[in-house]
Amino acid sequence: MSVIGSLQTSEEGNIFTWVFSSELPLMLHNNVVRSTEFGNVGQKFELEFHRGKIWDSAAVSCKRVWRLILHCSNENSPLLMCKYNISIIKRGEVIDARTDCCTFSTNRSETLVLSKTQTEIEGLISSKDDIHIRCELFYESAITNEVPKLNFDWMYLNEGLSDVKLRTACGKEIPAHRVVLAAASSVFKAMFTHDMMENQNKLVEMTDVSHEAAVEMLRYMYTGSVGSNEVSLTNDLLAVADKYQLEDLKNKCAIILSSKICHENVVEILKVASKYVTKYLEKKAVDFIKSYINASPDSDITNLFLC
Repeated sequence: MSVIGSLQTSEEGNIFTWVFSSELPLMLHNNVVRSTEFGNVGQKFELEFHRGKIWDSAAVSCKRVWRLILHCSNENSPLLMCKYNISIIKRGEVIDARTDCCTFSTNRSETLVLSKTQTEIEGLISSKDDIHIRCELFYESAITNEVPKLNFDWMYLNEGLSDVKLRTACGKEIPAHRVVLAAASSVFKAMFTHDMMENQNKLVEMTDVSHEAAVEMLRYMYTGSVGSNEVSLTNDLLAVADKYQLEDLKNKCAIILSSKICHENVVEILKVASKYVTKYLEKKAVDFIKSYINASPDSDITNLFLC
């Protein structure tokens, strides 16, 4: 892996420009080239070009491509939500651009921005013009900057002042407080303000919700935080958030799951994202699948979709 080009930083500190001049032909002699590190507020990033192959169904063969990757180079970085605007500029004219959001975590440190064919790269090199790759970043930690919406942590799972119980799939009952549930969820509010069984009996039957998922739902309602990043539980929590119309919790689950996507769980996560209409998570899963299919038409993921 070679570091090529130079880096320019805007006065605001969030716009970084990777400049190629005479170094551009070096790309053809390397499989990976990268920029120097950039970033601020304790976060470090790199832009990288990776040479690879994709399957061309029309030609029934593979063709060479270059993938532009945004890499978060912090080791053991917390969950980081990032929005980027990345443009490829030649002679002052934008010839390609992408705007998207992504999530970085300890097990997901990079995101695919765009791909260029070998022919396109050779065209850029032969023009002998300087090429600028402009990267504008906006980001914040989803963990360190977390501010609870509600400050009822002292009441969480506390029998004191409890006026309702939630009975989960295993039969266990969890103490809760109607005012907190109603403030967080319009579904619970309707239960407790109309002449419904849950209001009369002071018991909410949640027979399709696991005890663990119900506990995590309450944790979020009372404290504004999510206590688990485990994929299976987060999938269940996303389903609960959808059922009880907890949109903020759905978004947080989507962010957590997007940071956990790998070839072993991407199909499951895509199904969950589609079922509960989380467009952000669905796009991330589809992008991951596309990158695997393009990288290797014989991959396990490809075979799953062709069966």
